[in-house]
Amino acid sequence: MEKRKKNRLQSSWLTQQHKSRDSSRTNSAKSCSTNRNFVFEQTDVLQKRSGQQERVITKAGVHVISNAPSGIASIELDPIFISMDETKWMFNDLESQIPWQEKNIKVQGHYHRQPRLTAWFGDFSYEYSGLTLKPFQWSPLLNMLRERILKMTGLTFNSMLANLYRNEKDSVDWHSDDESSLGTDPTICSLSFGETRNFEMRKKPEDGDDYSDVETIKIPLPSGSLLIMSGATQSDWQHRIPKEYHSRGPRINLTFRNIILSHDT
Repeated sequence: MEKRKKNRLQSSWLTQQHKSRDSSRTNSAKSCSTNRNFVFEQTDVLQKRSGQQERVITKAGVHVISNAPSGIASIELDPIFISMDETKWMFNDLESQIPWQEKNIKVQGHYHRQPRLTAWFGDFSYEYSGLTLKPFQWSPLLNMLRERILKMTGLTFNSMLANLYRNEKDSVDWHSDDESSLGTDPTICSLSFGETRNFEMRKKPEDGDDYSDVETIKIPLPSGSLLIMSGATQSDWQHRIPKEYHSRGPRINLTFRNIILSHDT
């Protein structure tokens, strides 16, 4: 009798232990699942990472990102410049109507296939990374978007580079929009449609080419968002759209700018 009682007590204890472990595993799995879905909830928060300062910006408004002898660098973010309903049909029209091209670009003296599709619009050609882009004519939708930017910001533009990021593997590497044809301290206006992608910026080092300890900024750009870079942003900073490890749908980005003709043209 005592032996059977002892076995029942041991069996009851083991059952409780298994339930406790199963509950712990379930909570742990839920926690891991939640952690995988990273949400940008912080705005203008400086974080330390491997000796770098990283700022995440999601808040609408003007953000001064640096103030140096070369001038003030600032960005302006409007996460909902275009309504969600409008972005859906606009994305479909842009994807189907723009004459997308895949080009070879020159990187460190060698030509590589550009990891995205592009198209150039305006009245003048545009040269960068060993490419000379001949312009397409503005479509009614592109003209409408250009007029809306003028109405809401007071900014006028005579040219636009369209980029189609087909999936998470498409990207654009670190660069500055500092070609001579854009003039000194150009204003660049970036309009996004489709999948949210991270727009990253990094401060150019004062001495040499060591970017290991410079300040970085991350800005998630959702569909319908408008980002304006102005002042010394191009002379003091670089930016990129990095590849991502998780599946991403297509994204279209329209970057409006002004081509300044030289007196020799």
